[in-house]
Amino acid sequence: MRSYLRTLDLNRIISAYKKRKKDNEQTQILAMQGDNRKELEPTYTLQAVRFDDVTRMAQIDFLQKQAYRTIDRYITRNYEKYPIYSYWKTKTKIITKNIKLTNGELECLNHNPDFLIKTFAGEIVIALNNKSLLPSWFLADCLNSNYQEKLQTIDNEFSTYKTDAQNSINNCGWHIFKTKSELAANRQSLCEQQKILKKINNTLNKIQSYHSSVLKSIFTLFIYNYLKSSKRKSKFLKKQSNIQGRIAEIEAAINKNNVCIKECVARISAKKEEIAAKQTETENLKAQEKKYLTEHLQEITPLPDVYIDTMDFIPLKNLLGYSYVKIIGCYVIRNVINHKCYVGQSKDVFKRLHQHFKGTTPKNIIFAEDYYSTSQDKQDSLFEVKIIECKTKDELDRTEKQLIFDYEAFTKGYNGTNGNS
Repeated sequence: MRSYLRTLDLNRIISAYKKRKKDNEQTQILAMQGDNRKELEPTYTLQAVRFDDVTRMAQIDFLQKQAYRTIDRYITRNYEKYPIYSYWKTKTKIITKNIKLTNGELECLNHNPDFLIKTFAGEIVIALNNKSLLPSWFLADCLNSNYQEKLQTIDNEFSTYKTDAQNSINNCGWHIFKTKSELAANRQSLCEQQKILKKINNTLNKIQSYHSSVLKSIFTLFIYNYLKSSKRKSKFLKKQSNIQGRIAEIEAAINKNNVCIKECVARISAKKEEIAAKQTETENLKAQEKKYLTEHLQEITPLPDVYIDTMDFIPLKNLLGYSYVKIIGCYVIRNVINHKCYVGQSKDVFKRLHQHFKGTTPKNIIFAEDYYSTSQDKQDSLFEVKIIECKTKDELDRTEKQLIFDYEAFTKGYNGTNGNS
């Protein structure tokens, strides 16, 4: 049967088949390769934040994941070589950033020139785990996110309610449609029964009008006697009673249909009013949430970046978050536990405080005994500072002397003299 296939032809057919199969396989492989990228854009996650709230230095670790692949071999098609890549592999490395998170730096952390710090600004702030260091933009973002979540909840509740109410309206609509179909059938049936009753009544009237006549009886072979017989009359009276009963049942059903339709229409109207009322309530709730958001956004203030003279004591460690500013004046350092005070003056108060303390650790021996005798968990919060700005040397001397007297810094505090004379 197949003797016409010579050996040479058969080899050519097999060779062509193998080539087509190889080409198809290569086409599938090349299609699976996608583009010729050897690596994808790296992805980053925040790995760890180590923060010293005294020095305000933060060491931030980011985990970088890089997907890459290598060339396993090449495929030649139409005299052109195509690379065949391996499966995607992943390499990781830790990127560490060091930054001093002063109040000013925290306030612009989400606009930091470093891409990673800017991208993960919110997560960095959360990792600090310090409510006093939450910048205004972070608080605003939290309020806005909370506002959007509440709006979504309100909308979802209204949507659920509206869906249920609409289903109820649809059910009532379907019931009205079904009842109207029944009503139409009942009305048609009533019309038919009324026609039958009318015929029966006509027949009974004829029977009632018949008079006794011997001649008519004989002439009609006594059919006339049957037509006016009481038996026939009783038969039609029974039919009349049955039809009247049937008509009464149909009329009752029609009345019931009408009542049912009115009730369904009333329920639909009531549901629509409820939906409108619920929508108004929803809009009011959203307006209240908007008002709440606006009021609280207005209450947010940026972290203080520079010292502002409030004539109040502030924790020493809080000063570390302020940008340096040259202040001429007097200062009072107070121990929050035993209330011992030290009063000094300087043409650069911030510089002088840094001479007294490294962060919150005393460099001046007069504070060291109280500091190191305090439990470690309270050491960083042991001292607080008040700064009083002055303009002249006389004002400095006069203010310092008065403060030493007011805070008993010489008699009960850290001062060794009662001030410049």
